[in-house]
Amino acid sequence: MSSEKRPDKYLVCLALILLLPVAGIFYFFDPERLVLFPKCPLYVFTGLYCPGCGSQRAIHSMLHLRISDAFHYNLLLIPAFAFILYHLLRPFFSRLLNINLPDLVYNRRTPWIIFFIVVIFWILRNIRMIPFTWLAPV
Repeated sequence: MSSEKRPDKYLVCLALILLLPVAGIFYFFDPERLVLFPKCPLYVFTGLYCPGCGSQRAIHSMLHLRISDAFHYNLLLIPAFAFILYHLLRPFFSRLLNINLPDLVYNRRTPWIIFFIVVIFWILRNIRMIPFTWLAPV
């Protein structure tokens, strides 16, 4: 894929700058205790967990380095952050190590793989029996 279809460096910097205040909000305010944070409409109306349920609490836990709690709130969020971090650091480590690390984000199979993982996670976390209940947000 040509580099002209990839996000501009300035756009990436702007996104990171905008993420800082959001990270601050999630760091200083606990989504479990404040009504400032919205509830999942799917869960409110159906009682079913969406793939994102528990993410706000997981982000708060991750920012406080409580990774175990983050896993309990939303298991899918940790690999998602690892995937994004790999994407952001890949150019740096490719240059540092003088090897061409694979660009997973722009692989044509990546959207399908992510889609299937999310759908399977969504289905499994709504099965009301052990071990699937471990995927539900605590």
